[in-house]
Amino acid sequence: MSINGLEQKLVSNLALHLPLQVISPDTHYDFQQTAKHRRGVLDWGLFHVEPDFSGLWTRYQRILHQRNAALKDRGHSKACFAWDEELVVTGEKLHAARAKLTEQLLPHYQSCCQQLLGEKYRVDLILEPGWEGKEALVRACTRITLAIAPADLPTVARNVQIYKST
Repeated sequence: MSINGLEQKLVSNLALHLPLQVISPDTHYDFQQTAKHRRGVLDWGLFHVEPDFSGLWTRYQRILHQRNAALKDRGHSKACFAWDEELVVTGEKLHAARAKLTEQLLPHYQSCCQQLLGEKYRVDLILEPGWEGKEALVRACTRITLAIAPADLPTVARNVQIYKST
């Protein structure tokens, strides 16, 4: 695959030049799939309307991959804490972008559903974060890291910082 004679290795490069969203009779199944699949639908929409989203999503995936690799190697819990701060900052930005899109879609979704279902039924779109309840992402990351690395616990726990995203 090439664009203007330059070979492209990533399909996302082509998608930047040819935005496409397919709506078919099966589109409603997108909302009945797994949370990962539903996030993917939101991410695809954000990819096309927010110029910086692709970089943010790619950064989050790389950080998550590095942190997960450190978690698998129980001897590197300090590395987990090093990745936690970036994961939290980037993850909160990612969630905020998805929440904004969900909020923007809600009135259109409700209007369409009202036309199809009538006044008797009320529908809503609710975006829930991937961390438990109202627990902050930073606390979730710290809790998981500490649970995975009990051998390091006394040393690592002294270095735990609670930080806020900007």
